[in-house]
Amino acid sequence: MKTRQTIDEAATDSLRLPVWLRRHHADAINAAADQVIAEAKRTGDDPGIMADRRVKAILAEAGQRNPSAPTIARYRRAYADMLAEGKTPADKATTFQHFNFLRSAWRYCEAEAIRGLRRQSEAARKAKDYARMADLTGRALQRATVFDVLFLQPDRPTWGAKAAALRAAGLERKAGKSKRAASRTAPTPDQLLFLLSQQRRRAARVEVASLLFACFGVRPQELKNGVRLTARGDALGLEVKGAKVDGVRGQPRRMLVISAERFGLSALAIGLLHEEAKAGRTRIQLTDADLLAVRRALREAQPGLSPYAYRHARASDAKAKMDRATAAMWLGHRTDRAQSYYGDRNSSSGAVRLEAAKGTAPVRMVKTLPNQSKRSSIPVTVALSAMAAAQRKAKPPRPWDYKPPTIPKAPKSPQG
Repeated sequence: MKTRQTIDEAATDSLRLPVWLRRHHADAINAAADQVIAEAKRTGDDPGIMADRRVKAILAEAGQRNPSAPTIARYRRAYADMLAEGKTPADKATTFQHFNFLRSAWRYCEAEAIRGLRRQSEAARKAKDYARMADLTGRALQRATVFDVLFLQPDRPTWGAKAAALRAAGLERKAGKSKRAASRTAPTPDQLLFLLSQQRRRAARVEVASLLFACFGVRPQELKNGVRLTARGDALGLEVKGAKVDGVRGQPRRMLVISAERFGLSALAIGLLHEEAKAGRTRIQLTDADLLAVRRALREAQPGLSPYAYRHARASDAKAKMDRATAAMWLGHRTDRAQSYYGDRNSSSGAVRLEAAKGTAPVRMVKTLPNQSKRSSIPVTVALSAMAAAQRKAKPPRPWDYKPPTIPKAPKSPQG
């Protein structure tokens, strides 16, 4: 049976900085240790206290993120793969989007590892195991130093540098079609219904879920959360429990209402969803297996087609037909800032008639476009949120960046 000490040692080893990272960043790690010792001598504080302050300052500058449980699972898998391959995000990434994901995964997991070391160090201090406390603090300083180099320093690795190196070597990967571009060629809801009907042994729940993506442009996670269909005369409503929701972003719940012309581009698809609602099959919730089947069906219907292509398509319709606040509610946003990343009003197909969107949280108008629609009935006021205002403030100098002022030497008196 394992003793408590053995378990603690195993946990500590799991948080040890990988050898290949320690070797690659040896100069930065040694420089950080020298700075800590020099600062301790200057202030008279214990070097361990100074090291922990530096680690804590780096974590504070990095901030703490709270991704969803599925995202954390993806981050940990990607992070473990990179450690096993001995590659950083910049080493492994092949596209800009790939780099952003790997960078987020490494940053989250590494910050959690550093916090874990600090917690163990504090536990050792309370147990008066000062040797172990010093060892854990030293390891936390090493990891925090590498974290600082990779993510916080002005000369940190960026995708631009990697892309330039790939171009120089003739290995640059051509970017595929973006989700926004894919939305311009996505089949209309009726076309999608026909393509799905040609697929053999396609489950009915996959067909209904695919049409919900095509008609409403909701997120995949929102169908996993569960939605409710309602038939309102010729209109069709969808009650959505939002995804990506926290204290400052996202609509916790929203109601989306659409309709279709009798012989329009979505009349048959919306009619099928109407029948589902009238038959009492109003509650729709996907499992991971269901969502995988839906993605497979969309790719089979048209190569590269995805739920997010339809999200961009419906965003184009919302931006063309609705004011910015209502379009933000349609997309499930709490500000209008993110609209610049979704759809294009000039690409609106009109395949689905968007009637109304109502969210449970007010929309803050923080971005004004020069060609904003004159149809907007809501006065736009430029009001930066507290988060944006905080980001605009200059970051305070870090303690180890302080350098004592140089005192000029007195000039020598001339000899007479």
